[in-house]
Amino acid sequence: AFEELTGYKPEELVGKNQSILSYKVTPIDVYKDLWRHLLAQQSWNGVLINKRKDGERYLADLTVAPVLGGDGQTSYYLALHRDVTEVHELEQQVRKQKVLIESVVDAAPVVMVLLNNDGKVILDNHAYKKLMADLRGEEPADIFLKSLSTVIESDRKLACDQRQGFINREVSFKNSQGIATRWFSCSGVWVNEKHITADDYFSDEDQCCLLLVANDITQQKRQQNQIKTNAMRALMAEQQLVHG
Repeated sequence: AFEELTGYKPEELVGKNQSILSYKVTPIDVYKDLWRHLLAQQSWNGVLINKRKDGERYLADLTVAPVLGGDGQTSYYLALHRDVTEVHELEQQVRKQKVLIESVVDAAPVVMVLLNNDGKVILDNHAYKKLMADLRGEEPADIFLKSLSTVIESDRKLACDQRQGFINREVSFKNSQGIATRWFSCSGVWVNEKHITADDYFSDEDQCCLLLVANDITQQKRQQNQIKTNAMRALMAEQQLVHG
């Protein structure tokens, strides 16, 4: 396995210094930390940038431990290492995608929240947090779920892939502290969320979650109400004029 990883044959490695694998990009502080542990007869684990015989670089997840002789002195160093280049690249891709998605979600001008089947918040964005602050600590999700209970509760009786979700359901509410009425146009879709805890490692079960998107249409509603009020006033004025 070592030959396959490094590209070297035994006769090319035996008797040579291990630095034959080193690539000079690894910071010197990493090597200093490594030798500080080994000279204290302690094991060390870390990541080095190594190079194969053909010059290709790879990331080596390295664990080195001193092997002590009968006199208590270090006789050998046993090194176990594996190529983690692909794992590192995948981790970086996932991290970048996570940051990108979170940035997009947070920058969205609409309220977005992911709720589990019990109505608990799993993920939310900046607009949701701002709404919670506007409501002075009340959980917006509880208000949305209560207002949308007729379409949500019926779906909860079905399997997640059979739930239809909903689009543009208008919700209005004001909190218990007398905040002015707010209107939202709500859409929701049911999604499967993978369990990622250690307890669920061997389980294929998913949890069904609701992705709720709420667009604040308070201003539009107020404008519509103002138009209706003005139209009513104009009609009443006309009726009074005709009566006169």
